[in-house]
Amino acid sequence: MALKTIEITTFEEMFAQIEIIRHLYPDISQEKYKSYLEAMIPHNYTQVAVFDGERCVGLTGLWYGIIVVR
Repeated sequence: MALKTIEITTFEEMFAQIEIIRHLYPDISQEKYKSYLEAMIPHNYTQVAVFDGERCVGLTGLWYGIIVVR
């Protein structure tokens, strides 16, 4: 098994992974997941996915932020 880890940053890439999201949230609708992504992506939200070939087998989401200390 050759696993590949990639950062996915676009709405289309993230939305395509809704089936793995449904392992944690089985009742989430496409509309609800879409609204979450549309709200989070503009605030530096991204995902890291693990693929086995073309199949996503792991997924996590994260935000990047910078704190400026003066």
